[in-house]
Amino acid sequence: MYLTILNEFFKPERLTKLENKVKRRTVEALEKLSKNIEEAQLQQEQLLQDSRLLQQEAFYLETENNYFLKFLRKQNDQCKKKHEDLWNRYFQESSELKQRKLELASRFARQNAALQVQLLQGKNTQSQLRQQAQLLAHINEVKENQEMKMQALQKELENMKTETAIKDRQAHLQFLQRKTFLDGQLQELKWLQMGKGGTKEVKDKARALDSTARKVNSEFCFSVQRAYQKLQKKLAKQVQEYHRLDSLKRQLEAWKEQLKEEQWVQEASVRGRQLKAKRERSQNCDPGPKE
Repeated sequence: MYLTILNEFFKPERLTKLENKVKRRTVEALEKLSKNIEEAQLQQEQLLQDSRLLQQEAFYLETENNYFLKFLRKQNDQCKKKHEDLWNRYFQESSELKQRKLELASRFARQNAALQVQLLQGKNTQSQLRQQAQLLAHINEVKENQEMKMQALQKELENMKTETAIKDRQAHLQFLQRKTFLDGQLQELKWLQMGKGGTKEVKDKARALDSTARKVNSEFCFSVQRAYQKLQKKLAKQVQEYHRLDSLKRQLEAWKEQLKEEQWVQEASVRGRQLKAKRERSQNCDPGPKE
């Protein structure tokens, strides 16, 4: 375009040598300028294209950065929330653990106090059981002594019966002997009465024999009655003592059974408390389910 304009104004046939030289240089300069302009336009187009690419890439980068920033903000918010949740959960669990620790310490203190009480009760129970065992031994000893006394009383009663029978036979023999003697005297008196009649001597002798017979009979009856009463009193006393010992024996046996039952109940109670305390300690030592 510049060359056309230049050729229009500077025709070759009208130009001088100097003008041609100037024209040539001008043309060269214009060609160079045109070339530079073309190169500049090409560079400008390349720069524009590069600029558009850069702008597009910048847009993509900005879009990607915005997405990444949103993602990072979201992750940051989630991390903050998770961090806060973890702290809140930590504080809550820490508070619960402290409360649980206090409860366990309080429960342990109560159970320890209860175990101390049970231990003291166990010692008291053992002391009572030892005392009851000693009492049972004493009861058995008393029972054996009472049984020995009862056996001795039974033997004494049998001996008394035997002795009474012997004394009764002896008294009966003495009575028979004196009766035989008196019968002889009476028979003699009858013979005297038949031979001599009713003389004063015979009558006196008859009265003496009658008085003797009455006296012997009275003494015999009195001695028998007195011995019988004495034996009755002794027998009643022995029977009363026997019944007393028998009643005491039954009371001792009932007391012994009652002590055995109380001992069994106390031992069962001690075993029950020990089993309960062992079960509670096992439950307290068992950890809870993990979340």
